[in-house]
Amino acid sequence: MQSTNNLLAQAKQMMDEDHDLVKDMNKFVLYSKVATIRDRQLEEKKKIISEYKNQNSKMDLMMEYERLKELKFQEDRDRERKEHQKQGALIIIDQIKDKDMERLKQKEICERERHMIMKQMKELEEDDKRVAEMKKIQGAKLSKEVVEANNHAIDLKERRKMEEKGLELKIFQYNMEKIKKEEEELAEKKLINIYNYLN
Repeated sequence: MQSTNNLLAQAKQMMDEDHDLVKDMNKFVLYSKVATIRDRQLEEKKKIISEYKNQNSKMDLMMEYERLKELKFQEDRDRERKEHQKQGALIIIDQIKDKDMERLKQKEICERERHMIMKQMKELEEDDKRVAEMKKIQGAKLSKEVVEANNHAIDLKERRKMEEKGLELKIFQYNMEKIKKEEEELAEKKLINIYNYLN
């Protein structure tokens, strides 16, 4: 009986000890679980933090990418705008050059036309001078010819007058001679008649 009690006591003690051991083991297992859960939670937390960081990093990268993309877009647009402005400025410069060239051409044309007009005016003036000189020479020649013609006409008229006077004188002389001859003949006849009458 004592032996049985002892065995029971030993068994109870062993059981108690086993129970404590089990509790310790349970505590260890629980701690292990808790530690595992905590480690898992820490890992999860780290993972979450890492993912968050990665997400943030990705977001930052995306934002940076979008920022750089927008910056590049702005730069491209500014460059394109500047290029358009440059092209526009070059077009305006070309237009100004074209207008300047056109003005120069028009100025040269006007200058050539002015020189041509001045040359023509000078030629016309010289022609007028030549014509005036020729008219003067022709006028002088014509005046000389007129004077000579007048002188010739006067000479001819005078000559005709003289000829007419000479002719009249000749006629007068002829008539006088005729009258004288007739008178002489008449006188001679009278003498003959007187002579005949006396004889």
